[in-house]
This record gives sequence, structure tokens and C-alpha cells, in this order.
Amino acid sequence: MGIDERRRLIDRGVRMVREMRVESGVRPGRRGQDPLRDIEIAALMAEAAGNNDDLKGVLLDLAEMIRTLKIVLDAKGEVLKDQ
Repeated sequence: MGIDERRRLIDRGVRMVREMRVESGVRPGRRGQDPLRDIEIAALMAEAAGNNDDLKGVLLDLAEMIRTLKIVLDAKGEVLKDQ
């Protein structure tokens, strides 16, 4: 997998996290502490350095955020369904 493909995956993951946050009602961190922003910065730094291992780590971090938000959305759906 080339850097360009990883960059597209990262962009897609970031966009997905933002959309899922809106849908779930989860807000970004307070006082400038937003894990998604930290991931974006880490991706840019890894890309600039050409560090594939760091890019892989960024993708894993995004995957974890997406899984967590999916759990939140599924739980929210269950609560709404039970009402």
C-alpha cells in the first residue's frame, strides 16, 4: 500500500469520524484537546517524514475511533428503539 493510498484512507477515516460524531452527538474535546485533530497532525508528520509505521499507527487509531463511535451509535439506536 503506497503513501497516496494511505493518505486517502486517512482522509476518508477522518471524514467518517466527523460524520459519526455529528450523528451520535459526541462533541470534539474541550480546550483544543481533540484526539481527531491529534491524529490528523500525526498523519501529516508521518507523511512528511515518509514513515510508513507511523501512518499505519494513524490508521489503527482512526479504526479505533470508528469502532467506538459505532458502539455509541448502536447503543443510541437501541435506546431509541426501546422507547
